[in-house]
Amino acid sequence: MHPLTTPQNVHLPHLYDKPSTMELGGFPRNSIPVNMGSIGCRSPNDYFSINPALTPPESVTADDAKSETPENDLDVEFTPQASAAIIERARGILNAEAQSLSTLSALLAMETFIPFIRIMHQCRGQIILTGIGKSGLIAQKISATLASTGRPSFFLHSAEALHGDMGRITRRDVVIALSNSGEGPEISQIAKSLKESTFRIDEGSSDDDFAEDSPFSGAKFLLITGNARSSLARYADAILSIGDMPEACFFNIVPTNTTTAMLALGDALALCLFELLSGRRYSKKTFASFHPGGSLGRKLVRVQHVMSPCGSLVQTVESVRNVIATLDANAVGRSSTVVIVDTSYRFVRLFTDRDLRQLLLIRFPDGSGLSMDAPIGQSIAFLSQPEQPICTINQKMLVGDAHRMMEAHGVDIAVVTDERQFPIGILNM
Repeated sequence: MHPLTTPQNVHLPHLYDKPSTMELGGFPRNSIPVNMGSIGCRSPNDYFSINPALTPPESVTADDAKSETPENDLDVEFTPQASAAIIERARGILNAEAQSLSTLSALLAMETFIPFIRIMHQCRGQIILTGIGKSGLIAQKISATLASTGRPSFFLHSAEALHGDMGRITRRDVVIALSNSGEGPEISQIAKSLKESTFRIDEGSSDDDFAEDSPFSGAKFLLITGNARSSLARYADAILSIGDMPEACFFNIVPTNTTTAMLALGDALALCLFELLSGRRYSKKTFASFHPGGSLGRKLVRVQHVMSPCGSLVQTVESVRNVIATLDANAVGRSSTVVIVDTSYRFVRLFTDRDLRQLLLIRFPDGSGLSMDAPIGQSIAFLSQPEQPICTINQKMLVGDAHRMMEAHGVDIAVVTDERQFPIGILNM
């Protein structure tokens, strides 16, 4: 074996001539000048008898240069012309995606859509959505929509399924795969496993050794794709194709139109199942039970669960003095409200602290004010708005419907009544 010798009189232009943009103080960009002796280490020369100066500089390919963010990108000025071009491009993208939905709507046919949704409707287990990449994200949303509308569903990641998660699939389930190309290897392996008639530990074992049916025998496999002639299609019990759809991107590579079409198609399937094929099993009440939280949840609960108690009621024959005492007892924060009823406890109007200030400022021609012992039923006739807009809401009404009714009446506060029309609470917008 020939010993390595240190080359002599080697001249490297990239180190000894003029420093380039890929050098840091005369060193290649992937090198750091360190005094090896100062940290108790021998220099590389002592180990290998090779001069470090022979290390070639790191090359930068054209693709590397393109991947680096140009320094001038942050200095782009949003001139009126540039802004107008951006808006025009954004409108073009939205129009392209809207056109993709129109194209998809025209593609829907009874021969394909009905068999697909029939299998979903007849599912007695879980409706399982699976996919990879952007299609997988769309599958997650479709699964969430199905679950929120009463169809048991979950998302199964295609890659994780091949490493044990296929154990979640049972014979009663329906698996829906989303793949624009229809050629994903992970989904292909899932589909193949679902359609095998027998289960074998390895290729060397015969069917007789494992005579039991596959654990997935009976599970249905559905496909949403842009290629109805793909390799996945031969495993599918039903197929919905979005067609060979171009993307909205200039390069026709970024998933845009295709993912929008798949998402809309999933919404169409979920809502058709919910609105037309659920019978009496599911309703708005069922949907509300799946959404107990958030703004949507508040709109779907009954008024009786969110109303405020109306406090002590005041009859029209009681005095203004009693109204003042009740206002003080019913006070919440900086405001207070009293519900005035007739002698039969039917609602008459709401009386607020603002109304009280108006009554206290009333002056008659002789200079006297309103008597504190006067009946409130007669005193409210002196208010600037004696005919108050009345909005009463039944306690069983949904909050969303109640808010729409209040907006139609132009009021911020409504009285909640029971079946006897007796006031039992107050609802604020």
